[in-house]
Amino acid sequence: MDKFLSIPVTGQGVQLVPCNNLKLVEAASVTSTTLTYASGDVVTITHATVGAASGSNSGTQFRQFIQREVQDALATSWTHVSRGVFPQFAVSDISIA
Repeated sequence: MDKFLSIPVTGQGVQLVPCNNLKLVEAASVTSTTLTYASGDVVTITHATVGAASGSNSGTQFRQFIQREVQDALATSWTHVSRGVFPQFAVSDISIA
């Protein structure tokens, strides 16, 4: 059974992001995180800034959030297809390429 994260996107309602066959989650910049799948598809999530990496800021908070939520979603019963998540950083766009 496929699993999805249900993510609120500013001005666009809630969008579903697949959890299955996810191979890599990267903090592409301080305002975007990419999810790369076995198929070669790449989902880009544009979000509010997490701040530049420094001694007190890893710059990867959103990436870590997505990874935890995907792991939690995949660990649930097969009957729980969608997991509602509420990121600390506002999401402004989700695109797939």
